[in-house]
Amino acid sequence: MDTWQSIETAPKDGTIILIYEPPYLDFPDAVGVMYTVVWGPSLSDHTWVEAGGETYMTFDRSTHWMSLPAPPTTEGEN
Repeated sequence: MDTWQSIETAPKDGTIILIYEPPYLDFPDAVGVMYTVVWGPSLSDHTWVEAGGETYMTFDRSTHWMSLPAPPTTEGEN
């Protein structure tokens, strides 16, 4: 899947995904941000948490998700 989907359809099975959070309305010059996340335990409940394991950073404003792209290949690199 290479298109943005509604966050309600995101997998909650341990799959690492890319999510989008829109900018805060309080900051008109801000831009939306993308994160790699996984569904898992946070400090108080299950929610989207940073894929690197930082459970204190949760994402409850996410609106969309997509699968991660394939990693780059290193064939031919020295």
